[in-house]
Amino acid sequence: MLKAGLVPALFPVEASAAEIQPLKSIRDAAEKFVMSQYNSSDNQVEIMPVKLDSRLRLAKCDRSLETEYSSNSPRGGRLTVNVQCNGSKPWTLYVPVQVKIMQDVVVLSHSLPRNTLLSQSDLSLEQRDINRMSSGYFSDPQEVIGKTLKRSVGGGLALSPVYVESQKLVKRGQRVVLLAQTSSIIVKMSGKAMADGAAGEKIKVKNLSSDRVVEGIIAENGTVRTNVN
Repeated sequence: MLKAGLVPALFPVEASAAEIQPLKSIRDAAEKFVMSQYNSSDNQVEIMPVKLDSRLRLAKCDRSLETEYSSNSPRGGRLTVNVQCNGSKPWTLYVPVQVKIMQDVVVLSHSLPRNTLLSQSDLSLEQRDINRMSSGYFSDPQEVIGKTLKRSVGGGLALSPVYVESQKLVKRGQRVVLLAQTSSIIVKMSGKAMADGAAGEKIKVKNLSSDRVVEGIIAENGTVRTNVN
């Protein structure tokens, strides 16, 4: 749409071609501006063709066109670029631009049931438009290997954090080794987990010697470490 107050810059349909700003120049300016924002990106950027109303008749600009993002232009695939003429017959046009950012992401090689422990053979990399992946994605299979699926999913699905979780090392009610660490010593005790938990997660554990419930972090080997002041 045209910016309010700049309608006088329009020409009637019968105006000569020499007096009219070519629509291609406006499209090119918007697309070039957007592409310049991704010059430092390692991803493959695709600019979808801009569609402008062929009935537009804007005064031929006697200065170079200027471009900037619209103040309300969202991050993501659909952007709005202000293409401006600041010449003797000024005008501004809001130009929509669709952007695809293609990147290798982790996808499932085949369909798998819920609670599957993921391995390298279950995963592959495929290029997807990350602008469409609002729930997130993984770019390295190592981020996913060893995690389990929260639900049954089909092959070809691009994995995101909502589909996977870390493998539970500790189950509720399970006996665990509780390591209580002070500034100078480490005391090893027997405890009972009060909840399920994965490595790095914080859970409550009941000390079977004192019946005291403490909070600790699950280590990679399944022990639970807690600091004692």
